[in-house]
Amino acid sequence: AGWPCLQVLEDGSWMQHSDRLDVHNCRSGMRIVIAKAETLGPKTTPYTIYVMHIKTAFTIRIISRRYRQFKELDHHLKSLMSSAPSLPCKKTFGKMSPQFISERKRQLQSYVDA
Repeated sequence: AGWPCLQVLEDGSWMQHSDRLDVHNCRSGMRIVIAKAETLGPKTTPYTIYVMHIKTAFTIRIISRRYRQFKELDHHLKSLMSSAPSLPCKKTFGKMSPQFISERKRQLQSYVDA
């Protein structure tokens, strides 16, 4: 649970970056790049993780997250601000196809860029 290395859902995690946060212009001084998507797990229940590089002026952290964790983040953001960007829709069937994973990666990048 949560986002190790950078606990995005916890207010305290932003404290080390507070001097670089510009809330009024929505510029955090951070850049999140979804570098790749990987399929893991057994053949009966595979799942996809998205590997992200979180860059600040002084650090680069690499974390990986599943779609459901993006959904948790989205829920939290929407509770804080009504203008939060829309998360790509969940898909039940065909979600393991390489084309879908590539498109979902692109959509998630647009989400974190917004």
